[in-house]
Amino acid sequence: MARFGMARFGIARGRAMSPSERPSPGFFPWVHLPLVLLLLLLPAWGLPAQERSLAIEQFHADIQVREDGSFQVTETLSLRFTGSWNGIDRELSLDHRTAQGRRGRLRVEVGEITDDQGRPLQVERSGGRNRVDLRIWVPGARDTVRTVVIPYRVRDGIRFFEDGGGTPSRDELYYNVTGTDWRIPIEGVTARVHLPTGIAPLETWGYTGPAGSTERAVEIEEGEDGTSLIRTTRSFGPGEGLTVSVSWPAGAVTRPSTAARAGDSLRSHWPLGLPFVAMLAMGRLWVRKGRDPRGRALMAEYEPPEGLTPAEAGTLVDHRAEIHDVTSILVDLAVRGYVRIEELPGDRRPALLGGRKEDWAFHMRRPRRDWEALALHERAFLEGLFPAEEAGTSLDLGEALGALSAYFGAWRTARREGRGFDAHTFMDEWIRGRRKGEEEEDADASLASVKLSELQNRFYTHLEGIRTKIYGALKEKGLYLRRPDHQVQRWAGFGLALVVLGVFSWIAMAALSQGGGLTPEPWAAAAGVSLSGLIVLLVGQGMGVRTEAGVEARDRVRGFRDFLSRVESDYYRRVVLTPELFERYLPWAIALRVDARWARAFEGIYREPPEWYAGGAAGSSFRASAFAAQMSSLSTQAGRSFSSSPGGSSGSGGGGSSGGGSGGGGGGGF
Repeated sequence: MARFGMARFGIARGRAMSPSERPSPGFFPWVHLPLVLLLLLLPAWGLPAQERSLAIEQFHADIQVREDGSFQVTETLSLRFTGSWNGIDRELSLDHRTAQGRRGRLRVEVGEITDDQGRPLQVERSGGRNRVDLRIWVPGARDTVRTVVIPYRVRDGIRFFEDGGGTPSRDELYYNVTGTDWRIPIEGVTARVHLPTGIAPLETWGYTGPAGSTERAVEIEEGEDGTSLIRTTRSFGPGEGLTVSVSWPAGAVTRPSTAARAGDSLRSHWPLGLPFVAMLAMGRLWVRKGRDPRGRALMAEYEPPEGLTPAEAGTLVDHRAEIHDVTSILVDLAVRGYVRIEELPGDRRPALLGGRKEDWAFHMRRPRRDWEALALHERAFLEGLFPAEEAGTSLDLGEALGALSAYFGAWRTARREGRGFDAHTFMDEWIRGRRKGEEEEDADASLASVKLSELQNRFYTHLEGIRTKIYGALKEKGLYLRRPDHQVQRWAGFGLALVVLGVFSWIAMAALSQGGGLTPEPWAAAAGVSLSGLIVLLVGQGMGVRTEAGVEARDRVRGFRDFLSRVESDYYRRVVLTPELFERYLPWAIALRVDARWARAFEGIYREPPEWYAGGAAGSSFRASAFAAQMSSLSTQAGRSFSSSPGGSSGSGGGGSSGGGSGGGGGGGF
């Protein structure tokens, strides 16, 4: 049989196999394949898969409450390793809730971590502001039981209660011994709490289970020496733990002083100092770059500064081209003969009965070819008031090439002369020149009229361009280093972004935390960022950066405003008041917002209506005060109509639980 077997597989003793004895070519692989598979599967059949698990056989915490208000914790963990492990992770939460319900942070000092023989273990420490993570390496953690001892000291973890009158009533240790974030089971837990010498506990409680559970699966033993032993009566699965509560009469431990509490509050709410930092930073920046050069003392000026229009003067005073500055352009152009204003009285009947509101009509008095001498913002105002017929938008090839050539020629000239180049202004000039030929042929026919009510929801499209040209003119005249609107908008945008960031952070944290789970720092940070944004927003409004010439012009404007507002006083009686003076300075009084005072000074002097105003107050019983009141009403309603835009849509004892108290955390293996 053996010989047959050896010969069958090509093995012969003492002689070679004959061709007839050799197996066929297809026989070898088919015979060996089952044997190979059998050999491969034998280890799987014969050896069971190795299990890998980790459990805490016993978790013991020894807690010593000290008279200084801290407490020392020594955790002794008996760990059963099945399979091969490197060690364990222990996570200590720093979360704390005071007796008054405020969230705080524990201060934890971790000592040397050892085994049960006192031999130091290798530890990697990490974590953030709300936790301490300990990665503990355990030598020989393979199919064995090892003990790890973790000592640490906790400060700011005792809760201090007071009665209704503010008198201290009791103190409490409310501590999450194990934490409820363990990823491995705990078979047994004990905690022994030692109070200071001579102090007996008032109450002792123990809570078990997952976070929020009020289960009390514990046995409690209180010793005569003031110790309390809390022992669990069941094992814990992952995510379960033990929390203890031990209270004692007030006075056994030192309560934090007012200064200490203030220091703790500052540590917890330090982001609220961000607004003070922002105030100092913005103040320093304003002193270095935002403050105007020192000006002169206020002196009366009997004439406005040369080279400025009323709208420019009003903007120079406060860095902003406001709507009253824009409406002053209307009266200024009327006084200078470009516009005639006609008052259209209303009546008191309701609109349903055919009544009409008070209105004004504006009549063009000079053709467009005469507008070339006006300032850019005045020209833009008239073009918004009396828009010309739109020129054809299609250009032939010659016109397009000519426009491009003129554009780049003007740009090169501006660079060579070292001055700014405004593309919008160039295009306005080029389009105006293109229309000029047609307009000159029928200049009289182009004189137009428009009602103030017709400008509502229409003129606003020109408003930003007018303001832009006012700012540009002030910079072009050397009164500002940078355009004030750009400077203010930059800081306003940055400040607003900080405000929005803080508000949205607050909303997001409120939604995510559900009223808990966050320490004071994130809330204080959100509030601090928002308040810092408000400071940047407010201080940024003064970052206009006038030049020395700008400061001098501003001081002259202020002196002239003082004259306009006090001309009726005895101090200015030597000034000869004439009707011509009233009209000439009325636009300035409107821009500087002293028009009512200016008009009172001319009561009884200015008796004839101006030739550029018709109707209503310009009737037979003309009075300067009544006329000023109508001009004020015109200015107010014009401001509303000029800035109005079409509306759009908008959108607009025994009360504890497991996992409660201070501390907590969890861990697992690795």
